[in-house]
Amino acid sequence: MSKDKKSKILLAVVILALGVGLGFIIGINSSFNQKNNLMHNLRLEGYNHTRPLLACETETAITSEKTDILKKNIEEYISSEKSKGNIGTASVYMRNYQDGSSININGEEEYYPASLNKIPVMIATLQMARTDKNFLDKKIVYKDTTNYNKGIEVQPEKFLKSGETYSIAEAIEYMIKYSDNNAFIFLTQNVDINLYKKIFSDLKIPYSADTNNHEDYITVKDFSYSLRVLFNATYLNKELSEKALEILSKINYKDGLIAGLPNDIQVSHKFGITSTNKGGVSKKELHDCGIVYTDTPYLICVMTKDSNNIQNPQNLIKNISAMVYNQLNYYNKEPD
Repeated sequence: MSKDKKSKILLAVVILALGVGLGFIIGINSSFNQKNNLMHNLRLEGYNHTRPLLACETETAITSEKTDILKKNIEEYISSEKSKGNIGTASVYMRNYQDGSSININGEEEYYPASLNKIPVMIATLQMARTDKNFLDKKIVYKDTTNYNKGIEVQPEKFLKSGETYSIAEAIEYMIKYSDNNAFIFLTQNVDINLYKKIFSDLKIPYSADTNNHEDYITVKDFSYSLRVLFNATYLNKELSEKALEILSKINYKDGLIAGLPNDIQVSHKFGITSTNKGGVSKKELHDCGIVYTDTPYLICVMTKDSNNIQNPQNLIKNISAMVYNQLNYYNKEPD
């Protein structure tokens, strides 16, 4: 066999070996990625040929140096507050829209969403405006004589009054901006109940017609989908998603997430608060979830419970909000 022919055979063997080795490495890497980054999708059901995508992410959260540090710091802070008796338990979900990284602290704990459920009610109401262009301008007399704000911890600055006439758009603003429970009832009475239930089903939120049922049933991450589908404009159209987030940016509650941020930072958020008395023990739940519009927007949701007053969880939410903002803002700064 000639020297030239031997060289060609040797080269072919080397290339084959490299190819097999590379294929093996790629196969292992692919298998590892599939095992550790399984996709979890939130899709709409009820269609014959499509499954519209609302949100997706890897089963294993994307992490980064800044989120690892942030998660550790928040966990230590929550642990410290629990040991002092300032809080019973707290959960935090944060999603950075710059790199897709997220943290999910105490993610298995369930809470009663309280007024957070006003977001899916708003979504259902705006959904009706897609087919009826005049729906938001429709004026209706509010006839209910019950004051549904009676006894709540944070009284609305403005609320619907029996016998007065309001447009659907005005009722949405009262419900979200002032967290008016009268407006909540008004809208649920004028929105197609089947559509209302469908919104809850699509967003994987358990539906209960009993407003007196305060059983915990949703995790901090699961509730975040209500905000994520608005930010991504994957449920309502772009115009109505923009409208919803604009209304959420007008909320006059400033003692949670907003209190931990600079004054010029815009936030589209909603808070929820409820009191329970189980076995003669009075407890409170306070939550605040929103999208913070820095140069790189991020979603943050903090849920708390088992506090004897509102001040402690407000301070906890405020401080966690500041920790997240400062950490992400520090890492996102351009070098001098």
